[in-house]
Amino acid sequence: MVSRESSKKQYTIEGRVKGDPQVIGEELERLRATSDLTAETVVKAARNAKSPLHGEFVWDDTKAAHRYRLVQARTLVRSVKVIKEGRVPTSHYVHVRSLSSSGKPARSGRYEPIETVVFSIDEYQQALSDLQAKLTAAATAVHELQEAAGRTKKRDQLAVIAIVLKALHTASNAAKKLG
Repeated sequence: MVSRESSKKQYTIEGRVKGDPQVIGEELERLRATSDLTAETVVKAARNAKSPLHGEFVWDDTKAAHRYRLVQARTLVRSVKVIKEGRVPTSHYVHVRSLSSSGKPARSGRYEPIETVVFSIDEYQQALSDLQAKLTAAATAVHELQEAAGRTKKRDQLAVIAIVLKALHTASNAAKKLG
């Protein structure tokens, strides 16, 4: 049963979902009310074909296995670092989205060595755009945490969060100047 508090909340979902965001949000809240909300709990509940979460998952094990291997491959490529003497290891590859026929970034892409990307104007601009999007997403997440901490009136937490937000804002402004 959904608690009164959660039934008053309105849910939306960023990204693509097949189901109704409100129904999905309420179902996740129902799961959280009965146990820890973990990925394992969500998948277990979604296995039931009558679950409002069921349609959000690929149940064909062959397709699901392939998609998971793609996630593993992305993780592997992103984990490769270059070690230069006296320096902190740095990422070797950066994801660069391909351009569609209209000249806009496509959903697909490839990985290129960072040293290569900085010499290609289009790829460099795309990498900067992706960086800006990541910084914006991080700032949004920190801002949401700040709002939640504000409701608890914990000034020490709010002060630290404010510092993080300022650092993200500074990083975002610096990234804009790179372009």
